[in-house]
Amino acid sequence: MNNDCKAVSGAMNISLAEINNDRRTQLRVASDGDQIDNLVAAMRAGVALPPIDIFAAGDGTFYIADGWHRFMAAAEIARGDLTKTISATLHDGGFAEALKFALGANAAHGLRRTNKDKRHCVEVACEQFSELSNRAIAELCKVSYQMVNDHRPEVTNSVTCRTGRDGKSYHPKAPQPSSQLDFFGILDRDFAPVVDGVKTVLKLPVWLDTTIPDTEKLEGLSAMRKRLRDLDAEIEDYERKIKAGEGATLPALDPKLFKGGAE
Repeated sequence: MNNDCKAVSGAMNISLAEINNDRRTQLRVASDGDQIDNLVAAMRAGVALPPIDIFAAGDGTFYIADGWHRFMAAAEIARGDLTKTISATLHDGGFAEALKFALGANAAHGLRRTNKDKRHCVEVACEQFSELSNRAIAELCKVSYQMVNDHRPEVTNSVTCRTGRDGKSYHPKAPQPSSQLDFFGILDRDFAPVVDGVKTVLKLPVWLDTTIPDTEKLEGLSAMRKRLRDLDAEIEDYERKIKAGEGATLPALDPKLFKGGAE
């Protein structure tokens, strides 16, 4: 979910008929039939599902930004009776705002996005928000910078000025020589699995297992925090050496990290 956008209301019930069925904000390559069936079963069993996220345009049109599978499950249960309602969190904005929100939806919750889903988000973002830089698009879509850079090089003939993540405009730089290190691209690409790995561990069902004492769970979390602190100490050591001009003492770079390097 895109947490940069603040909701203007808590969850409210809204009739299905009021929601615009504009599939341009449905950024999955394909809907998941099994997921819809599971949601239908959950709804019929009375399970309280998270509200969908919708954006309200000035003309009263509501666009879905997150929750298409829940919306389709609700529509299937309604069977044409669009007076039926669904729980929704209301945000202020029209199609563009809804699309920006949708581009990063499900990055950290819900049904996991496939690589095809991620690439599709990048393609849509590059087309709809061509003025944004590659890094801004990567942040918007919650994907690695490398994925955006692979899809759209930094320089195109059609764009002379782009907007960065800080909101400032700049002229795209000339392409890097094939042997030049794509420093930030490497950091974005290789650090993302570390963050994703920690999030995956924290979402394991084992934390909900009531047969495991809370003392053991807390001990496990404490061990995780210690390992992360140890990594933080290593990062600080790198930082200290670079500031002190001791960069030459750091481990040598693998030539494979360079574009055009040996395979």
